[in-house]
Amino acid sequence: KEKKYDRQLRLWGDHGQQALENARICMINVTATSTEILKNLILPGVGSFVIVDGGRISGEDVGNNFFLDPDAIGQSKSKVLLRHNFSLELNPDVKGDYTEEDVNQLLNKNPQFFYSFEVVIVSALDGATQRKLAELLWERKIPLVICYSYGFTGYLRIVVNEHCVVESHPDNAHADLRLLDPFPELIEYANSIDLEQMEKKEHSHVPYLIILYKYLQAWRKENDGQAPKNWKEKRQFKEKVLEGIRKNEHGVQEDEENFEEAAKQLQNIYKAKAKQDIDLFTSYLCNFGYVNGRLSDQEIKRFCRNAHFLQVVRGRSLSDEYKKISQSVLDGLISEEASDAVWYVMLRCVDLFHTNFSRYPGVIEEEIDIDVTRLKGCLQELTRSWGVPGLSEAISDDYVQETCRCGAAELHSVASYMGGVAAQEVIKLITSQYVPVTGVYIFNGLKSTSISLDV
Repeated sequence: KEKKYDRQLRLWGDHGQQALENARICMINVTATSTEILKNLILPGVGSFVIVDGGRISGEDVGNNFFLDPDAIGQSKSKVLLRHNFSLELNPDVKGDYTEEDVNQLLNKNPQFFYSFEVVIVSALDGATQRKLAELLWERKIPLVICYSYGFTGYLRIVVNEHCVVESHPDNAHADLRLLDPFPELIEYANSIDLEQMEKKEHSHVPYLIILYKYLQAWRKENDGQAPKNWKEKRQFKEKVLEGIRKNEHGVQEDEENFEEAAKQLQNIYKAKAKQDIDLFTSYLCNFGYVNGRLSDQEIKRFCRNAHFLQVVRGRSLSDEYKKISQSVLDGLISEEASDAVWYVMLRCVDLFHTNFSRYPGVIEEEIDIDVTRLKGCLQELTRSWGVPGLSEAISDDYVQETCRCGAAELHSVASYMGGVAAQEVIKLITSQYVPVTGVYIFNGLKSTSISLDV
């Protein structure tokens, strides 16, 4: 497996891979987008999956889904996809299953069916059923990933009550060296070093942490115990540190390249302190009964090592999103005349259109002009319900016409892109590594641009 998964192991490690291989996911509805998502989860080795789709394969499905053959038209989508060894061809380590039951039937008769999954993925599900499923999973704190492509537009929404990220992998992360709040062992070691009395060779090998500590203490004495705060003070502090580099008899700074090398003794002090902190944290866990098999030593150590970068993602329920528009969407619409936030509004209009007419706009070629008028009416109805009726006038008719023109078509190029994006977010949720999208992600295939909205 180290050879097979070499590249991804560098991203999320052995423990992340193990979490992925233990995960069980549910995919609702076989579409070009959902199939791409599943493909991108099977390849890195997700443990198992279940496909839920009672629909039959149509000519349109075959036309935009590379994993469905023309001779399968009329047959069960979920059965055909699995029967053709979809998972075994891509990755024999992954187990797959399917059910031809309708999602509404499962929700009404057997809602417990969804409780055994780490993540549930939905594509091309009507709004009412989608909200019902979202409410069920929200109570169980099971993430719901909604992803689909609609013409040249891609949509991704992660509905999660609360999600803890242990390893957030922040960009340009700076380790907390405890210079502002030093522990006793560090203070004792630093005070044992006298920079002024050192020989040239010794001085050039002083760990840079000790240099910073010494000058920081001197700075605090001169500034009422305060550390450098603004850019001006930090520049002055840097100049003082650089002045500490020794000069030869000609007034030229000595070559002290080892000025920034950490000494082994100092490393041992930090390691000992880290172990001391882990032991203390473990004792707290013991008091709450979370040790003795419930948490491994490696998990506790990993948590403590990443404690400085922990993140808790708290989302907004789908029902709350549908009750009131978020300020983030309004800001996105106001900020730019041609903002991609408009496509979020149009997709919400499509959802309302489907609720009112039981079909998507533009799917009947002879009624496209009528659908344009109907969709405009949905836009006005939606913006009035948000309390911003004037918003419909600010949205160009071009967006309405383009939405109707595409006729709910699923382009495989857009589906492929969204499949990669969604699979990446699912892996983040499963491994508790990297911070997932916290709202809605919209991809504009017409301009190859995207926007994230806090809904």
